Amino acid sequence: MTIERQYQQIKEGHDALLVTAYTDTLTGLFNRSGYTQRIQELEQLKKQNISCIYLDANGLHEINNHLGHQGGDQMLVCIATALRNQFDPNNIFRIGGDEFVVLCTDLSEPQLQQRILNFCKEIELQKYSVSVGYAWSEEQATSVVNVINNAEETMRANKRIYYENHGHLRQHRELNYQMENIILEKKDIELFLKFLSPIYNGVYMVDLKTNTARCIHSHEKFSRTFCCSEKQFYQGLQTYAATWLHPEYTNAFITFCNYEHILYHLRTDPFAQIIYQTTDGTYFKLQVLYIDQEDSTLQETMWVFSKLGTDELTLYDRLSHHMPQP
Repeated sequence: MTIERQYQQIKEGHDALLVTAYTDTLTGLFNRSGYTQRIQELEQLKKQNISCIYLDANGLHEINNHLGHQGGDQMLVCIATALRNQFDPNNIFRIGGDEFVVLCTDLSEPQLQQRILNFCKEIELQKYSVSVGYAWSEEQATSVVNVINNAEETMRANKRIYYENHGHLRQHRELNYQMENIILEKKDIELFLKFLSPIYNGVYMVDLKTNTARCIHSHEKFSRTFCCSEKQFYQGLQTYAATWLHPEYTNAFITFCNYEHILYHLRTDPFAQIIYQTTDGTYFKLQVLYIDQEDSTLQETMWVFSKLGTDELTLYDRLSHHMPQP
């Protein structure tokens, strides 16, 4: 390999590193490092005509929250493409998460205004929104940094106006997002319970202080007696035991369901449990646990009724805790 070829390869590698160092990987535009270098170059050139467009993507945070960062990235790429359609790519910079700057030296102010208008129309067609500020100067002594600062100040003012005028729409979108999430969560719960139905026969959230319950998944026999007890959960349990339980299990079940008994066990154990038999010979398991185990002052509990599985039935003779012998 000749010395000239080695030198060429080294130069190509160096140039590739420079491109990587000065390029924003998402949009392909120059990044903040390239932006800083370009400012230094323009300050030295002392161009007579200098202009800056400073823009910020409106609603990027909302899009990221609702559609994920992929949705936000799509918006940023769209903005970068629209900027390239109007300005020299060598003069366009992505300097922050949602901020872009264009530096021009060869446009009159009317030309600049028309290109900004064309850019904004293209963005609106894509259903996105940006806040834009620009500054233009034909005074040779004007500092490039001053022009940029003036453009940024105008952009900030326009952004404030945008959110003042569209704040209610933003709140409306946020409420829509929240409602969509609630609906999705509800569907998830319904799907979850669809598969749980064969396993769990009843799930209730019970406030021991108020003796009230919310039904998460209905236990057919208990729900009948619960409705007949004027929504008082413990009274519903007593009626359920007297109506549906094998007589030899009734007293033990009622004693177990006493709230003081439940709280006593939950102080030391993660859950309280009893196994009982109904009049048709089916064995059930009732488990009670705290909803918030970190806060012992709360008395909201979850009560889960389930049929005893085959494996559990084989261990039935070994069970003695909370279960009377027939």
